[in-house]
Amino acid sequence: MLTRIEFDYQAEEKVFDRTFTILQRIGSDEVFAGPNTKFAVNIFEAWCLGLQRHLNNVDADDSDQIDRLSEALADLRNQNFFREVAVGGGLNYAGPLNKRITLAEEAIAKVL
Repeated sequence: MLTRIEFDYQAEEKVFDRTFTILQRIGSDEVFAGPNTKFAVNIFEAWCLGLQRHLNNVDADDSDQIDRLSEALADLRNQNFFREVAVGGGLNYAGPLNKRITLAEEAIAKVL
């Protein structure tokens, strides 16, 4: 039997708006870029989901903090250990996804 779960649209809309406001300020239209593309779904997943644990600790109006986050994620994107789980085919399953998210969470935590 399924359990009914109430979905708070207003609360989730605030989370969504906050997430993408922060990510837009971190990297404008290049925030989800991959090595050969302007949008890489694996990087999109890592940044969006990796940010959630820290969402309430990020000040979207603090340009110094946003700059540090931008640098941290740009640095992570270029690390070989991240690229191994984020760039290329065959990475669309739980193991690499969880690793991408964890790496993003850790990079963000170091800045905060």
